[in-house]
Amino acid sequence: MNKERPAGKNTALLLSLVLIAATLLFYSGSFKNDFVWDDRSLILDCPYLYSLSHWQKLFVHNVGYSGGARNNFYRPLYSLLNAVNYRMGGGTPFFFHLTNTLLHASTAALVFILIYLISKERLVAFATALLFALHPVQTQAVTYIAGRADPLYLLFALAAFIFFIIYL
Repeated sequence: MNKERPAGKNTALLLSLVLIAATLLFYSGSFKNDFVWDDRSLILDCPYLYSLSHWQKLFVHNVGYSGGARNNFYRPLYSLLNAVNYRMGGGTPFFFHLTNTLLHASTAALVFILIYLISKERLVAFATALLFALHPVQTQAVTYIAGRADPLYLLFALAAFIFFIIYL
């Protein structure tokens, strides 16, 4: 039995893919950028990120800053994502920038879903999400590797809010 999807769902999927592609294209220039500012102390100077064998320590200790020194920087998912990116690219910044851009594109897709759930208008949701994705105010959160905590937090917050609306 061949069930076809309603045209509206295909439109929403197409708009989401266009949104993600536009975001990746827009921020692709950052893929060649190097580490800057806090990236050194948060990533390059943190020995717990060099190997995924230390991943448990990222959830127990404040090890994400200044080469593992104890401090008030307990962000285990952020640190785990940094460790995975470090492992993927051997410490080169490309995968860090790609991941930031994918996080931002995913967040923009969630903005699309949220606005659609509220307005029931796909084009309004798409325009809002596209504005969110490509607005210059987002540049620091996307292109600054140490700033990846912001899109990561927003990703989880939007997902939680969307589930709240759906299951309310």
